[in-house]
Amino acid sequence: MRAREIRGRIPCVRAPLPILALVLAALALPAAAGAEAVGLVVREDGSRAQVRVEGPLGVLTSDATRLDGLVTAEDVATATYRIVPAADPAATVRELERRIAWNDRQRLPLTILIAVVVLALAAVRPPWALRAVLVALAANLWLEPAAAAAGAIAVLALPLGWAAAALLAVYLAALGLVPEVVALSPLGPSQVNRFYGVNNLLSTLLLVPALLAPALLGRVGIGVAALALVAVGGNRFGADGGGLLVLLVAYGVLWLRLTGRRPTARLLAAGAAAVVAIGLALVALDAATGADTHVTRAVGGGPVSLVGDLGDRLELSASRAAGSAGAIAVVAGGLVVLLAVLLRTPPAPVRDAFLAAIAVSLLVNDTPTDVVGMGAALAFALARAGPLLEPRADLVLRPVFDPFVTSHRRRGR
Repeated sequence: MRAREIRGRIPCVRAPLPILALVLAALALPAAAGAEAVGLVVREDGSRAQVRVEGPLGVLTSDATRLDGLVTAEDVATATYRIVPAADPAATVRELERRIAWNDRQRLPLTILIAVVVLALAAVRPPWALRAVLVALAANLWLEPAAAAAGAIAVLALPLGWAAAALLAVYLAALGLVPEVVALSPLGPSQVNRFYGVNNLLSTLLLVPALLAPALLGRVGIGVAALALVAVGGNRFGADGGGLLVLLVAYGVLWLRLTGRRPTARLLAAGAAAVVAIGLALVALDAATGADTHVTRAVGGGPVSLVGDLGDRLELSASRAAGSAGAIAVVAGGLVVLLAVLLRTPPAPVRDAFLAAIAVSLLVNDTPTDVVGMGAALAFALARAGPLLEPRADLVLRPVFDPFVTSHRRRGR
């Protein structure tokens, strides 16, 4: 009887053990995961290091970077970061570091390659040079194969004006839906001073499709111009305040040249006022929707803040232009080419608008080597193709192997 009672009680004694083990394991999980929030911190000098903070399993991010796994030193110091869930935070951060390091190594060679190819093609086949710029922009989206393929197909299959418009639409979609595609692209932001949107190099390259589409598509180009302004200047997209101002000036000059109006003092004053008004309206719209960038802060500070910001950029631009022998050579050589294009090539609407854009970009942006170096190659290509860039000249679809605008005119005769 006693033996039966003992045997009957044994299950009652052993049954809670598995439950107790599960409870202890559950209590241990938060402690184990508390140190698993991992991030890559960018210091002011551009160096990067991993950091771990208490929190759930994931990677760090912030409004300053908009990249999962990347934060600034200020984000960590002020605890303004967020934690995004990730199955393997350490692996995610390692891949991000590898991607950024690869971009740092490849950006300069790729930039030089694009400039050389554009210059060479412009000398012998001007329309091919412009097509090459669009191909390079499409290939820059290779981190999202669907976007890169869509851009490449549009660039190779459509007439020049429509190809430019389609490429801008692809960039707008990529910037708005998958910002990492552009932010971590070979020609994208450096992940030091700018972390998302478009940088000065990309905004200079995007000037080509942004001007070609309005010039070639007539009234349809007005809508494309609006799309380009949003893609480059919208805080949810390119977030480039300087690029926005550059585009507005370029479109003002393009409108003057296409309509044949003479740039009188009154017209120039009205145009300048319109540029300022549109720019302020777009910045105000960004601010009203919650955007907080250096542009919105500078504009919110009033004219004194804007002038101070412009002075700081000019000072930084001058120091970078004279920072090394290579920078001096690029800026000096680029300025010579730009001056030659201005003085030795026939005036044309797109050429003139692009030269005005580069002049403004040198004033409002702070990377003169990107602006002048790439701008010189693009200006030469646009000047060489100037006689072919007429409104409504390339509306006929053509096969991939026929990139010449002139062939469409022959077919229409």
